[in-house]
Amino acid sequence: VSSLQEVLNSGDKYIDLALITHPQLDHFGGLIDVLESYKVGAVIENGRKGTTAAYADFEKTLQENGVRRIILTEGDKIKYEDATLSVLSPNRKNLASKELNDSVLVMMLEKSGLRALYTGDIGKDIEDELLKKYDLSAQVLKVGHHGSRFSSSPEFLKAVNPVISVIEVGKNTYGHPTPAALGRLADVGTQIFRTDRDRTILVDFDGDKLRVYLKKLW
Repeated sequence: VSSLQEVLNSGDKYIDLALITHPQLDHFGGLIDVLESYKVGAVIENGRKGTTAAYADFEKTLQENGVRRIILTEGDKIKYEDATLSVLSPNRKNLASKELNDSVLVMMLEKSGLRALYTGDIGKDIEDELLKKYDLSAQVLKVGHHGSRFSSSPEFLKAVNPVISVIEVGKNTYGHPTPAALGRLADVGTQIFRTDRDRTILVDFDGDKLRVYLKKLW
């Protein structure tokens, strides 16, 4: 919530869309807190149901707040003015996988000739699937799985070739972001931003230029 307050006007209490990549607590839990301070029009999900008590509480909160739920999977698109958000994954097979991270919503945002790839918690198996099916080149990459060593393969990063890479990570016991992932990112020459170090990171598609704003610079 504090991060939203940094990027939204104090009087702006409405969020059109929120996105839950998959039903793991670190990907949906924060929205419960958001709903205490903001009205959310709709939540985008992949359709896979969580099995935990925390997820049941999440669903109850959505219902109590009258939040519309939108299910998106591979091939779906959302268009707004000159921006297009395309869903690259999951497909039916991914949604049925025993590995919950295989069911993650993976999306490409395109606007004014610029592209941003959002990868959620995918690992190398899904990266390899995407490599076979899509042009993944993008100026901005949301780095997979908080910088896990099992994500961001050399082949995947070479295909994306990002100018800017953002790692969403906080204090953790997994060692994220790992030296292995950071090294592979460095090998492709991308500029790395991290939420544990840079706090709130705002990437603005300003015409055909990218602008990055950090909380410490505001």
